[in-house]
Amino acid sequence: MPAGMSLTPDLDAQEALAETYRHMGLGLSAREWVAEALVGLGFVAAAVALLVLVGIHHFAVVPAIASLVLLTAATRVRFDTPLGFTVATQVAFVPLVFAVPVALIAPAVALAFTVPSLIDVVRRRCHPDRLLLSVGNSVFALGPAVVFALAGVRPAHAGLALLAGALVAQFAVDFSVSSLRFAIARDADLPTLVSDAWIYAVDAAL
Repeated sequence: MPAGMSLTPDLDAQEALAETYRHMGLGLSAREWVAEALVGLGFVAAAVALLVLVGIHHFAVVPAIASLVLLTAATRVRFDTPLGFTVATQVAFVPLVFAVPVALIAPAVALAFTVPSLIDVVRRRCHPDRLLLSVGNSVFALGPAVVFALAGVRPAHAGLALLAGALVAQFAVDFSVSSLRFAIARDADLPTLVSDAWIYAVDAAL
């Protein structure tokens, strides 16, 4: 069983998880605002750059919408971790990558995360500030999008090596950005961040 995935977490992991649950009902702290602002600005800049450089080609709307709806539903299937949670998005993210233009991959993922969060805000299950986390939680989608854009190949025409590279890029971007967010907002150290890396095994399996 990967590190961090124990069914009997130690005291530090339990305390971190309790702190995460407590934060869900609160607004963002000043440090969290800084972290999410940095990540959000980076996300928007990268998404706009992809849109300008790659553009939007013709695509089938029905499969794209179906994949987006499935991804939105998948964000509700959560696996708790000491620093937050991961979701079963990979089941729907992969079809979405093949269904929409490369430039729309990241914006579509951000939309899929935002809609459920907005519902939670309306139902008063979480603080409105938490909507900002939707962008940061979507950054992983930039990795594959950039890989396909640089290669000049659509996912449907990609070979195994390029697809593997896109998956590695997804994990690398997600880990790097998550590390930055948690280091700024929660003073998370490297061992704690690495202990949560088991989530990538879940993604790879899905």
